[in-house]
Amino acid sequence: MERRRFLFMNVDRAVEVGITVDLAALGGMPAVADDAPLEARWIVAELNATAAKVNQSLENYRYDDAANTIYQFFWGSFCDWYLEIVKLRLDFSETADKAQTKAALTTLVQVFEAALRLLSPFMPFLTEELWHAVYDGKPPAKSIALTRYPQGDGLQMNEAVLIDMGVLQSLIAEIRALRKRSA
Repeated sequence: MERRRFLFMNVDRAVEVGITVDLAALGGMPAVADDAPLEARWIVAELNATAAKVNQSLENYRYDDAANTIYQFFWGSFCDWYLEIVKLRLDFSETADKAQTKAALTTLVQVFEAALRLLSPFMPFLTEELWHAVYDGKPPAKSIALTRYPQGDGLQMNEAVLIDMGVLQSLIAEIRALRKRSA
């Protein structure tokens, strides 16, 4: 629930400074430009890779693999890594670059909405409620179950970005381990 509050709190803070996320842009798979920040390119690539793996698992009736893949993406990639990094981009101060903040917030909301659609067969009641909240009670369909299930877009599955982010994650994990040992 803390993660949900983080997202909605930042959407509300953005509105206060004149930044809004176009809800009409939701419902598909997010796409980012090649010059977007590493974390944005990575989370979109990771989401697309996850969607492809989940769809493959579902086609092979491997529901346990599909659920585990979604779990690893949502709690590992999205919550543990992406949310911590994107916090640095969500600057609502007077001197902030509003275009950069809007781009970060848009990617955050798009990925969250797509992740809810991925999760919906496994957690239908929770995802339904959160999905309606993303659309502020005015969703494009009566139910999340009536929306398009996320498919992996090969153009957004950038292997080089996944490798670059893996190196960064390893570096951060090593620094944390060194700090912990020296404390």
